[in-house]
Amino acid sequence: APGFSTKGNFKIIVVGIDFPDVRGEGKPSDIWQSDITKAKEWMDWYSSGQVNYDFVSNDKWLHASQPSKTFNASTESTATGDQKEAGGLTPNQIATNYLNLIGKSVDITNATAIWIYYPKNISDITGQWTSQLAGPVKTDDYGTVNTFLVAVAKETYEGKRAIWEYFLHEMVHRHGVLGHSPKVPVLTGLMSTFNGWTDALLPWDALVVDWQTSGDYFCIENNQITSPTEITLVPLEREQKGYKAVIIKLNESQLLIIDSHRRDKWSQNTLPGQ
Repeated sequence: APGFSTKGNFKIIVVGIDFPDVRGEGKPSDIWQSDITKAKEWMDWYSSGQVNYDFVSNDKWLHASQPSKTFNASTESTATGDQKEAGGLTPNQIATNYLNLIGKSVDITNATAIWIYYPKNISDITGQWTSQLAGPVKTDDYGTVNTFLVAVAKETYEGKRAIWEYFLHEMVHRHGVLGHSPKVPVLTGLMSTFNGWTDALLPWDALVVDWQTSGDYFCIENNQITSPTEITLVPLEREQKGYKAVIIKLNESQLLIIDSHRRDKWSQNTLPGQ
């Protein structure tokens, strides 16, 4: 996606936006501080240190001039850049409003992405929103930019999904992972369609963006397996060196990937023994 690559350093801005009808209480960092820590730790481990996020934040609520409902966007919206979202604005208009507001207090030059938090009692912005359909935005102070925006919503807080999981899911898409697969076992990995029971990055997704390191996978062709072979796998949720998957080439277009999952650092919401 524009501004992203599979490796490198990326400037990520983190801000809090409130509205005339929903004012933020305390500091926005009260909501996001642990998210930044978790996101950096996750990306460092699962990208094998090849992706680094340089977070820049403003710890004061930025005040939008229009009511919150104006920026409401439907979940999984099919709106394109010139079609209106639920609140009456197009994706491009939402992005333009936000970028002009944010750019007044934070330097958005060369920003790859901006993470937007609302007050926890937000009610009229029901759907999570990203600017992937907004296209390039003409700003007042920075010219035309294509910074990726991702914002929370009422459903983010009510759904109990960790915000860093949601934001990173969208970011990893932009780095080049299609995700949302496999469908079975359901909700496996950070890139599953809905809240997963594990935050791991699956082996195929890691291969797509070349985030694996030498020795992560035991690879063999089907016809080379002539006798029983015992391989010990490291659970994908554990930060430990060792084989993370066995990859067996079945034919020219199919691989069988075998991996292991356990309750560990990146799957702490699972039950003991799962």
